[in-house]
Amino acid sequence: MKTLSGRGFKLPYVPNETFRELMRIGVGYRKEGRTYYIRNRSNVDGITALVSRILGEEVSFTEVSPTPETVPKICVICDRQLRCEDCGFAEECDLKGVESRPESREDGGGFCLCEGCLRDPAFFEKYVARGRELLGSSSR
Repeated sequence: MKTLSGRGFKLPYVPNETFRELMRIGVGYRKEGRTYYIRNRSNVDGITALVSRILGEEVSFTEVSPTPETVPKICVICDRQLRCEDCGFAEECDLKGVESRPESREDGGGFCLCEGCLRDPAFFEKYVARGRELLGSSSR
C-alpha cells in the first residue's frame, strides 16, 4: 500500500478523460508544481479508488483537510474573486478544480465571469475590451 499526502501528490500522465474525472470527483490540480490535491473531503473513498486504479496499487491518504479547499477564481472583467460553489455554471465547468491564480494558469483565470458583470448591459463590450487588453499585454 502506498501512502500519499492529500495536500499534494503526483501522478503519472493521465488522459484527458481521466483528468476530467479526477476534477469532477473532488481532486484539484496545481499547475506550477504539477501536483494534485484533495479539495473535496466528502469523496475521499472515490478519489482513493480512482488514484489506486491510476497507480496500479492500493493507496491511502494522509493530511486530508477537514473542509473542501478551493481557490477563488477571478472575474476577467472586474477582477472580483469568485467561488466555484456560488457559480451558476459550476455543473458545466471543467476548470473548477484547477487553480485560477494568474501565475498558475496560462489563461490567468480568464474564463470566469461574475454575476454582476454578466447582468451588466454593456457586458459584451467590456468583455471584448478586456480581451483586447489582455492580448495586447501578452504580445509585448
